Amino acid sequence: MNLRSTLTTLFLLVALLPVTQAANRVLEIKSAADYVTIPDSDSLHRINVFTLEAWVNVPVFRKDSAIIAKRRNEAGTSFALRVGTGDLGQYAVLGMNNDFGDGTGVNFVMTAGQLVAGRWHHLAATYDGQTASIFIDGNLASSEKIAMRLRPSSFPLTIGQENLPGDPRAFLGLIDEVRVWNRALSAQEIRSRMSMQLTGEEPGLVGYWNFDDQTAKDRSP
Repeated sequence: MNLRSTLTTLFLLVALLPVTQAANRVLEIKSAADYVTIPDSDSLHRINVFTLEAWVNVPVFRKDSAIIAKRRNEAGTSFALRVGTGDLGQYAVLGMNNDFGDGTGVNFVMTAGQLVAGRWHHLAATYDGQTASIFIDGNLASSEKIAMRLRPSSFPLTIGQENLPGDPRAFLGLIDEVRVWNRALSAQEIRSRMSMQLTGEEPGLVGYWNFDDQTAKDRSP
C-alpha cells in the first residue's frame, strides 16, 4: 500500500464534501390560534423610537394581519407592523397609538405597497420621533411626518397576531427573521442587513427571532 497516495486520496475526498450549514427555518402560522407571545421586558417596555423588521410570505392576503405587535392596553395597540388588502391592492401597514381611551392621544396608521401573494417580502417600519417610514424589500415605500410619544406598554409582544379583544388581526403564512430595535435604522442599514443573519449583538437590537433552532428563542442581548 502506498501510504502517501492513500492519504492524498482521503484528503481530496474530504475537501470535496459539501460544507454543512445551519438550517434556515421559518415560523409557519396556519390558524388564528397559532402565534408567539413574548413576555414584556425592560428593553421592550419603553420603546419610543423603533424599527420593526421581518421577512413574510403571505399565500392569501386578508383585510388586516399583524406580523409584530405590542398592545398598550386592553383595547389598543402601541405599535404594530401588519399587512393588509383593500381597493389599492396588497400593502404593508405601520400602526401607532398612544391614546389610553380618553380621546386625547394620537392614532396613526400608514400603508404602503404593492405586495405579491406567495412571494417573500422583507418589510421594515421605522419611527425616529418625527418621521414614520415603511420599507419594502429594502426600498423606501412611504414616509410621513408625525410627532407623537408612545406611552410605555407592559403588555407582551406578539408575533403573528395583534391579539386585540374581538379583533385579533391574525396573520396566516410564513414569517422569518423578526427583529425589534430601539432606534430607527437608516435605509442603508436596512438594505445591508436584511438578507444577513445577525449575531444578536448589534447596537440597539432588543428582540431577534430567526426560528432556526425550531423555537422562538430571543437571540438579542
